Amino acid sequence: DVRILQRSGYINTSIWSFEVERRFTKGLGFQAFYTLTNALRLAGNSSRDDVAGRPEAYLPGTVPTDFKKFNRFLFYDRDIGTATNPLPKHRVRWNWNYELPFGKGRSFGRNASGFLNGVIGGWKLSGSGTLLNTWYAQPTDNWGEFGKFEIYGKKYKIEDCRATPATATRPEDERCTPGYLWFNGYISERNINSKNAAGLRNGVFGLPENYQPAQKPITPWPKGGQPTDLGAADYDTDIVVVTLKDGTTRRVSYDTGLHPWRNQYPLGPFNWVTDASLLKFFSVTEKVRVRVNLDVFNVFNVQGFNPPNAEGIVSLGSSFNNFAFRPRQLQGTVRIEW
Repeated sequence: DVRILQRSGYINTSIWSFEVERRFTKGLGFQAFYTLTNALRLAGNSSRDDVAGRPEAYLPGTVPTDFKKFNRFLFYDRDIGTATNPLPKHRVRWNWNYELPFGKGRSFGRNASGFLNGVIGGWKLSGSGTLLNTWYAQPTDNWGEFGKFEIYGKKYKIEDCRATPATATRPEDERCTPGYLWFNGYISERNINSKNAAGLRNGVFGLPENYQPAQKPITPWPKGGQPTDLGAADYDTDIVVVTLKDGTTRRVSYDTGLHPWRNQYPLGPFNWVTDASLLKFFSVTEKVRVRVNLDVFNVFNVQGFNPPNAEGIVSLGSSFNNFAFRPRQLQGTVRIEW
């Protein structure tokens, strides 16, 4: 293959920002920022995305023949960033600095002096936080019947037990992961409320009674279908039989390369995290003092949601790990300054 690199791409980005601030006074100061980012992209780095082919590779009349129009038709879409460096549309950041109201002359312990005032007075609480959205791509891996794309969010709590071994016989052998059906992606009929020979759950449970996937493969798994059925090898696939000019037939996986849901990115779950620090200086002598810090990262131990997969499931088996989202961590430090 020959790759031609040229300056035919571009990026359009509009950013709006709004700030609220309280200058530090009477022991309290804070800031909050809201940023709205809309980024559209027609640019690739040749190694991971947006590598254009030729119009001749598509069915006649389905794509523009002019290269610039062809390039835009295929690749102009929202820039959502990368897996390790996502680009949210909505982002809120905040920080604060607060002097706790303890000690001499404060709301609590106003008459404290000497040792007591040295212990309870002078504590400061500061911190920062972030709230942002995620993105997900509408599924483009099925080519059968299309329905209505419905977004449920956290309306339907599900249990995904497909990790349960087929040979499991004891209840403790069930392997179920909680999650949410974020949108009505395609979940095979064979996995809906299914159980193994011992009656243990090995499918997806909790789907709404009127569940209808937004799209299906050309040959979806039928109700009551079995792996021993005639033609079962084609269940849950997009395989079709094509007759060639010479009259012979070939089994191929249907894919025009122009799925109607390509380049579509709905907003995914919103996630937020807050870090905080408790700080105090203890004076030992006129020139020597001790600084004590207690830092808490992800104070509220928010797990965060990853974007839904192609089935529409947001799994709680792992936590959102971008933008420094981690489980709660505590860190204590003592420093001597002179």
